[in-house]
Amino acid sequence: MTKKKIAILEDDRNLLELLTKVLINEGYEVIGASTGSDLANKILDNKPNLIITDIHLPQLSGHKVVELFQKKDIDYYVPVIVMSSKEEEEIKKAAEHVGAVTYFKKPVDLPKMLELVKQHIK
Repeated sequence: MTKKKIAILEDDRNLLELLTKVLINEGYEVIGASTGSDLANKILDNKPNLIITDIHLPQLSGHKVVELFQKKDIDYYVPVIVMSSKEEEEIKKAAEHVGAVTYFKKPVDLPKMLELVKQHIK
């Protein structure tokens, strides 16, 4: 059975490492990146089953990465979960803006994150 792939975009390397370890321990393959341009290149070659992205990043934002991916391969739908340390209402608006299926707030509640991943991974 092929492992489901999850792409994660997070500029905090410690958080990226933690999320990667947790998801690998749950049996997922993880495509991680700390910059939007790095992840954009990786996800075009390794179509993920789910994208988890921080929204507010320097350089290429989470919004732009999702837009680029969706424009490049419009026949391939990938659910997106956004995360942010911003206020809940701001995260919710950002999630709606990029067409995300849901969102979660930092600091990350790992059991909640895993629950959301299991609900939305295709």
